[in-house]
Amino acid sequence: MIIELEALRGELILITGVMNSGKTQEVINTIDCLMHSPHRRAFMAFTNSRNTRDGIKRFVSSSGLRSDEVFVANAENPIEIYEKIREKEVVDGMQNIFIFDEGNLHTYKFVPVVKDLMKNGKVVVVAGLNLDFRGEFFGPMGKLEEIARSREAITGKKLVDMHHSYCCILRDEKQCGKKASYTFRLIKAENDGNLGYFHEGVLFNSYIKAPYHHPTILVEGSVGGIKYTTACSECFGELPGKSLVADLLSYTMDHENSKYNDLVDRFSKQGDICDALAYTIEEKRLDMFDGIYRSRIKSGGLNDKESRKLVEISKARDSSRESHDTFDIYHEIKSRRSISREGLKYKFGKIMGFERILADLIKARFLMLDDAMLKTTRYVKDPVSDMYIPLD
Repeated sequence: MIIELEALRGELILITGVMNSGKTQEVINTIDCLMHSPHRRAFMAFTNSRNTRDGIKRFVSSSGLRSDEVFVANAENPIEIYEKIREKEVVDGMQNIFIFDEGNLHTYKFVPVVKDLMKNGKVVVVAGLNLDFRGEFFGPMGKLEEIARSREAITGKKLVDMHHSYCCILRDEKQCGKKASYTFRLIKAENDGNLGYFHEGVLFNSYIKAPYHHPTILVEGSVGGIKYTTACSECFGELPGKSLVADLLSYTMDHENSKYNDLVDRFSKQGDICDALAYTIEEKRLDMFDGIYRSRIKSGGLNDKESRKLVEISKARDSSRESHDTFDIYHEIKSRRSISREGLKYKFGKIMGFERILADLIKARFLMLDDAMLKTTRYVKDPVSDMYIPLD
């Protein structure tokens, strides 16, 4: 990727998608180009402190950077990034381009740092998985994509580079091979494993899906039997335990003081209730005190109707995928300025929930119907400046 500094000042470029889709190679290529550019002393490349396996080593071996030229961004305290910037500017002068690998491993504290760099006219490049093993936005990546997509709509620049791969799951005695949009976590299970996957042409058998309430971040190799591969939506399906978590959240919203024994009696037949409870507490969806469980969704200021809608969304299969489809449909209409429903359906009609996505966009006033043609509305909110910007 060639970064034209003046054209991209104040922008966020997102390199995202599934594993094994060329994201890191794109980052390496970008660094290689910058090393031969006038900006070779005005950029910084960051790996992530949570990548304990090959963060700095991967950059050094592939990009030509020395180990002291690769910086580690503290995932727990990204404010430290500013100190590293100040230290480098003492030696090399003003820094204008910032590249962050493994952006998905950051917490939500990373988002204000990115927005601040953008407001100061810097070019920010973030690479990372868009979805976690559950098929849901990974850490801050959903918010970062929202920012980049909004800037795309305002400026007309291409700022989101979405990467796909091939589905590696064993299907009908061969590799599935469809377009993969999911990163799939598998667990080795010698006795009851019913899944297999291909890695570089070699078949690995006797695996099962990781349950929905597994920890979000598990580095392959850090825990025995954990493997990652890529999957299409059909092979990805629904993770075991997802409906249990959704039902648990729904029940605790309706029953404000739920006791542990009551929850075990009601839900133990659906799966591992102990792990599901631990997950909901870790993800701050439930509070627990003195054996009583309370929903944090209701205490967050949402009314019952909104809370129930959140639960329904969490139950909906491929709901995170539909978020990407919503962006794609919106930008297709924006790029054409107007299009008939039939024309749009010809391109996107196979998307699950196509009509619902259209209805939601119209209801949210992103789109309008004008003389049987779909058009974008005139304004969009810029998440960087918090201003409403005219689209035309």
